[in-house]
Amino acid sequence: MDPTQAQLNSHVDVCTLRYEMLCARIKRLENIMLGVSGIFNSVAGQNGTAGSATAAGTNQAASGTTFLSGGAGGAGGAANTGGSVAPNYGYTTLSTTAAGGLTAAKNGYFITQPILVGCGGAGGSTSTVVGTAGGRGGIGCGGGGSGEDAITSAQGGDGAVFIWSW
Repeated sequence: MDPTQAQLNSHVDVCTLRYEMLCARIKRLENIMLGVSGIFNSVAGQNGTAGSATAAGTNQAASGTTFLSGGAGGAGGAANTGGSVAPNYGYTTLSTTAAGGLTAAKNGYFITQPILVGCGGAGGSTSTVVGTAGGRGGIGCGGGGSGEDAITSAQGGDGAVFIWSW
């Protein structure tokens, strides 16, 4: 074998070894990235609370199994308040909607930091002749129930949220 052929063979051997090491590193990185990304156990939203035909709207408590909240119940009867919504992890609670059927119910929200959480809409209120719609739900969350005599109803939040870690 001449010196040129020996150098070429040596170079091929070095490149082969480097390529194998590079492939092994990429494989380890892929395993780490897939290992740290996860899937939520429950992406189903929480059921909303029932409204009332004769009393204040039912409040929505935080869910113990999902990060997406349902909407609060709407009020019925004369001059009752719409229900409030308490999301998970101590985030801002949507207060009850003032009685009288004139104050709009508060809309829900969806935030991703520092902890992923969604809040449904507050329930609508009512008077003897007019009611307000419930608040719109945050992304993936339920809207609040409408107050009795409301002309419009609440809307649930927009579709799904996908979070990718790469």
